[in-house]
Amino acid sequence: MEQPHKTLFEQGILHQEQFEYLEKIKTKQLFSVHFELRSLLYIGVLLLTTGIGFIIYLNMGQVAHLALIAVMLLLESAVFWYIQKHALPYSNTEQKPPTPYFDYVLLFGALLVISIFTYVLIQYDLVESLLEWSSLFTAILFFYLAFRYDHRGVLALAITAFAAFWGLSVSPVSWTQNEFMEVTRLYNTGIIVGLALVGTGVVLEYKNIKKHFVFTFQNFGLILFFISILNALIEHNNWGFYAWGCIVISLFVSITSWRKQEYLFFVYGAIAGYIAFTRLLIWVAEDMPFELWMIYIMASMGGLIWMITSIISNKRKNLHI
Repeated sequence: MEQPHKTLFEQGILHQEQFEYLEKIKTKQLFSVHFELRSLLYIGVLLLTTGIGFIIYLNMGQVAHLALIAVMLLLESAVFWYIQKHALPYSNTEQKPPTPYFDYVLLFGALLVISIFTYVLIQYDLVESLLEWSSLFTAILFFYLAFRYDHRGVLALAITAFAAFWGLSVSPVSWTQNEFMEVTRLYNTGIIVGLALVGTGVVLEYKNIKKHFVFTFQNFGLILFFISILNALIEHNNWGFYAWGCIVISLFVSITSWRKQEYLFFVYGAIAGYIAFTRLLIWVAEDMPFELWMIYIMASMGGLIWMITSIISNKRKNLHI
């Protein structure tokens, strides 16, 4: 196998120390633990916020509620003091964290905000009256923090809170009780919010604003859209409309993502389109013999799995080139 660093060393371009350093990387004597350390830090932040919530729950009857809220607000103040002290000026392009711990402190602050809101709503019996608006306020705050301080983890929390706001407003409880007016609103809201998130990603890419956020918006948006429309075509009375809509959107997503080499989105479109097509086929050829159905299912599923594994295999090969 060709070793460019050895060739450069023989040509005198690399020094002995540089060559030995690259050789250690090539032979895996030296390797990066950046991903492992980041994962441990993120897990530590999650465990810390979970532990704070658990301690509050255990001592809820022993410590004054206002004192607990004051302690959490004090922690939150310390977090945002740290953020303001070390934050870089806003930029539309991707920025590196100003300190090694900046991203984790910001994530801790965002999770602490959720803890404070949840505690106040539950303790003062405000869940029914303010849960929707607290979700919306949390989403707006997290969107600001994500864009201002360039944090994709907080962006994911913002999108989740935004989707939760719309999900609560269309009464998912009624969905489980088969109130079909509410079901229709729930499906349609999920479809609209999903398309809105995808559209936001398109606008960001077109305007060259935080282009590294595009994947997060489109990933959440496509997942929400396809889950909503697939549930509609399986359970709704007018499922045919949703089935054809799913096929058209799936084809568009698959073709567009294939051209852009965004293979995850291509898989989303392929799977959703396959489910919608199969649902229509069941309606058109419901009298088809069982044996033919088995052949179709085995052949189509086998082809779909082969396609997905091929894409994953090619992706891995490209990463090692």
